[in-house]
Amino acid sequence: MKRQSNIELLRIFAIIGVVFLHYYNSSIGGASVLVEYNSVNFFVLNFFESTCICAVNIFVLICGYFLSRTYSRNLIKPIQLAIQVVAINVGYYLLCAIRVRDFDIKELLYSFVPSNWFLILYIVLFVFSPYINIVMETLSIKKFKQLIVLSLVVFSVVPTFFDLFAEIFNRNFQISPIGIQGNQEGYTIVNFILMYLIGGFLAKCDLGRIKAKTIVMLLVFNIVVIFAFLYIDKKVALEYCNPFVISEAVLFFLLSSKMQVKTNRFINAMAKGTFSVFLLHFYFYDFINIGYFVHQNAAILVAHVIISSCIIYLSCWVLGYIYEKVTTPAYKCISRKYPALVWNLREENRTKPR
Repeated sequence: MKRQSNIELLRIFAIIGVVFLHYYNSSIGGASVLVEYNSVNFFVLNFFESTCICAVNIFVLICGYFLSRTYSRNLIKPIQLAIQVVAINVGYYLLCAIRVRDFDIKELLYSFVPSNWFLILYIVLFVFSPYINIVMETLSIKKFKQLIVLSLVVFSVVPTFFDLFAEIFNRNFQISPIGIQGNQEGYTIVNFILMYLIGGFLAKCDLGRIKAKTIVMLLVFNIVVIFAFLYIDKKVALEYCNPFVISEAVLFFLLSSKMQVKTNRFINAMAKGTFSVFLLHFYFYDFINIGYFVHQNAAILVAHVIISSCIIYLSCWVLGYIYEKVTTPAYKCISRKYPALVWNLREENRTKPR
């Protein structure tokens, strides 16, 4: 399917949002524990976090928007993504082992495991998505809307309420409709399928009827609500299945759909490397001196966040581009040799004898 540059621009924004979220994350970039509590910079970073927290949901929503229109799947794609994760893990381990001169066979073997929560959930969604499409195709817009509303209530509103309730009482009541461990902050296939359904629903709707001014007003309100929610319960506020986080992703998507962007090869090429950025950006935070900049004035901090995020993006993109150029010929060869890896569920249904 032809890439739409306005949506690709949203994809770039989303991955830069992920880079910032990990910039602020206490165990990765560490800005949240380094910044002075209740300082101006603290509020600035919280505002950025409130704006970017929907990034993962945006990716899955975009996936639903495009994949819901096709029943063709190339199984080389998830294999290619899994191998890329392994290649990065092994390469990083070997570099560290050489640097510290400490080689551990168990650690090396562990690095061959494609351990990445997003990758695993994406592969599951990718494989099952044609069957989800069959269900969506049979629904009228009215019935589809009912499914979306019911799914939002059961898998977003109710779990978020129960998680907030559990946080208040510091107890796990085991009453979540998602699982015994609650909604797991939205890191579940349930939330991925929900966002996929929303993306599929938007693909069927006439988005031109919604005014850009209305979208902007709702988006600003949504960000303010998430920002305020941070001071009620930060953990629940930032859950991917939080209805405000989900609606923020939808509003960003609607806003991007209003952008009049002609097909731009540069934007499309930059967006194509977002998965490489997602995998590689973790390794750059030690080199951008976050501890120094969180104590500078707010303007300098904002400039550092934006500039460092863009530099990290470009650096990861270049590495991903090189990797792609090296590996693409092999995957093309595999696709030609094993055409059964490319399948179309709709064609199978049409050719099946009755």
